[in-house]
Amino acid sequence: MGTVMALDVSMGKSYKVVYDDQQCLSEGEVIHSQAGFQELLYEIYTLPEDLMLVFESTGIYSKTLETFCQKNQLRYCLLNPLAAKKQLEQGTLRSWKTDKHDAHKLAQVHRQNDRPEKLDQPDIYHDIRDLSRFYQEVEEDIKRTRMYLHNALQLSFPELERFFSSRVTPYALTLIDLFPHPDFVLQTSKTKIKNLLIRSTTKKISENRAKQNASEIFEYAKESYPAVSSSSVKLKRFNITQDNFFND
Repeated sequence: MGTVMALDVSMGKSYKVVYDDQQCLSEGEVIHSQAGFQELLYEIYTLPEDLMLVFESTGIYSKTLETFCQKNQLRYCLLNPLAAKKQLEQGTLRSWKTDKHDAHKLAQVHRQNDRPEKLDQPDIYHDIRDLSRFYQEVEEDIKRTRMYLHNALQLSFPELERFFSSRVTPYALTLIDLFPHPDFVLQTSKTKIKNLLIRSTTKKISENRAKQNASEIFEYAKESYPAVSSSSVKLKRFNITQDNFFND
């Protein structure tokens, strides 16, 4: 099987074992720090050139170890969690788990499994993958925020959503911030609402448009039957600026 170094990765450290033909040559803890990785590199230089590092992909925790392998041009196998779990179950019925046990088991079953070596790719591919993942995370955040706004407005001022298109715009967020509850509208005047709309939004809006919107908001407020009061904690989560509104 050659020489294999198996590592069980956890937060900030790994448990490492080195095997040669099913015989354990060494084992111990590796701290994910400059000193810890330098000590590991010294040990690797004393081992045969056919050494293969094996560890499971554990998201952010294994990324540091993978970077160490890439920077030092070390051969390594990065196992996905399902493959690692399946391999750890080979030849044993024990369900208990420890870092030491998993590291030893990963090394012992190395010969029985076809573990492809992870080949390094140009940075551009890593950047594209990271950007794609970041884009998906932003999309999910937008969906959650839109759903939260919808649910909150259905409790406090559902008619306000008539102003919105299929997406949440800065102007829509301004309306929510200023008028999260019909009581805030009915306690003032249309003229004051119009002036507040003109000053508070980054969108260029004419005085006639602001006047029309103020009239519509006022009519919606008179129709609305909110499920929560204007002092509800749910409204405070809108991060509204009621003091500025009433002192205007």
